[in-house]
Amino acid sequence: MKTWRRAVMDVPEPDRLETALMWLEMMAGGGAHRVGAFQKELGLSPQVAQLVEALDTAAPRMLTKGQLYRVLYPNDDDVEMKIVDVLICRARTRLPRGAIITHWGQGYSMAAPLGVEVPGLPLPVLPEKHRVDWSAQDDAELLRMWGLGSSYAAMAEELDRSPRAIENRLQVLRGQGRVSGVIQRAAT
Repeated sequence: MKTWRRAVMDVPEPDRLETALMWLEMMAGGGAHRVGAFQKELGLSPQVAQLVEALDTAAPRMLTKGQLYRVLYPNDDDVEMKIVDVLICRARTRLPRGAIITHWGQGYSMAAPLGVEVPGLPLPVLPEKHRVDWSAQDDAELLRMWGLGSSYAAMAEELDRSPRAIENRLQVLRGQGRVSGVIQRAAT
């Protein structure tokens, strides 16, 4: 079974970190990667692109001026709230007419998502997680490896399971009394 770790490790060394970060960002909703796409596709400044990305992500929900301000200035209260209105005006010059809706006295929303293509590496296709039952042969191999002093990680790799699954199965086998001698060895 292919894991995210294995997928990242399959990427050549010079590109591994950048690829892993891009995949994490894409899984978490895009963030800065989407802002860059809005800058490039629509010719927006970084601040305007950040504002448009927040509205596009929330579409068709409305975001208040305060929420948009916090997107732009998460740790800065020195900038006037009026900047949100200024950036909305700049965004409107680059977007189709009616793309940004004003909710008077409340905030702004997008009429519909813009559908800007966000370039990037395709996420690796991983199998859906599913529970794999332990066979008698799996148990025998696990007990053999445990008896040889193999680590959880080594057993997990060999049996194509997670270290947590190995630990849990050993607990079951201990409960059945099949590894009583091993308990003493593991405690030392």
